[in-house]
Amino acid sequence: MSRRGADLLISAGRVRVDGRRAKLGEEISSGCAVTVDGRKVQPARDHLTIVLNKPAGVITTLHDDRARKTVAALLPPGRRLFPVGRLDAATTGLLICTNDGELANFLSSPRNALARTYRITVRGDLSEQSIDSLGARQISKLPGGLTAFSMTLREGRNRQVRRMCARRGLRVTGLCRTHFGPVSLGTLASGSWRPMSAQESKALEQARSHSG
Repeated sequence: MSRRGADLLISAGRVRVDGRRAKLGEEISSGCAVTVDGRKVQPARDHLTIVLNKPAGVITTLHDDRARKTVAALLPPGRRLFPVGRLDAATTGLLICTNDGELANFLSSPRNALARTYRITVRGDLSEQSIDSLGARQISKLPGGLTAFSMTLREGRNRQVRRMCARRGLRVTGLCRTHFGPVSLGTLASGSWRPMSAQESKALEQARSHSG
């Protein structure tokens, strides 16, 4: 289930570790016996991690009570994967989905500060102050009075890029995440997915081994 769903079960007292009630945020070893409503939880043995190019208008969740289109419709059939972090509905690009809980926690933890790179299109020109403030690079002029640039952050707060641009008087007309740590979107078509490459997986494992 999703991390939020698991938190709800733990808060309701339905999860037990070695016979005692589980606590939110606690870490356990692989040898612990975990049960939900008295039924033993079996750890996943066949982890799968994919890279998805999320289109605009798609919600980064598996279920939506307003019947909006979710990423669940884009995931490979027969496997229960969960998106790591969120992209708002209007934002496109790289979304990692996995059934590896330890990897998901590593990727989403603020203390690991993995770099996230975005390609942004705004209306108007970038001033020197805006370039310095945003750390903008690879700046290019586009037709219709638009400007495109890239920027990298090491945290993933909700609508952070849009708020940073708004503070500089820039209206975002396009926003795409192109990199998440060592994982790259590359030429993946919108709405498509691919398995994470061996090179990307190795780079993430190395980052996890140095995270402490």
